[in-house]
This record gives sequence, C-alpha cells and structure tokens, in this order.
Amino acid sequence: MKFIARFLFSFVCVMLIAPTPVYAYLDPGTATVLLQVLAGVALFLGIFWRLIIRFFKKIFRKLTGKTSTPADKSDVINRIED
Repeated sequence: MKFIARFLFSFVCVMLIAPTPVYAYLDPGTATVLLQVLAGVALFLGIFWRLIIRFFKKIFRKLTGKTSTPADKSDVINRIED
C-alpha cells in the first residue's frame, strides 16, 4: 500500500513540475469508463485472488515436479477451506 501511495505522489509531482501541452480533448465520459474498468479489475482480483494463486501454484508444481507435503500448514488450511 505504501508503494502505491509513493508512486502516485511521485507521479503527481512529476506531472506538476514538467507540464507539457496536450492537444486532445477527453470528455467526462472517458474518465468515468476508465474508473469503471479499474473498479471492475479491483473487484475481480479481490473476489478471485485465492483461485488465481491456486491455479498458478498447480501449474508451477506440475512444471517443477514438486509435490506438497501434507505437513505444510498452508495446504492443510486450504483443504479445510474447500
């Protein structure tokens, strides 16, 4: 979270220090669509984050040939949640 805040602060500072002319027009509807896309992506990741992580873990386990041990606490917790 701190990284995102620092990045946004740095970005705004750079944009204010070095302004350049923009020869384009963006109507308010464009900003609304961009905000809706960002909100949709954030919501999707928030809901399906665990499924995405499990999917990639399975792929990498198959590629590396490693199997998880039953004594691994995270796997036990994941099995209980399912």
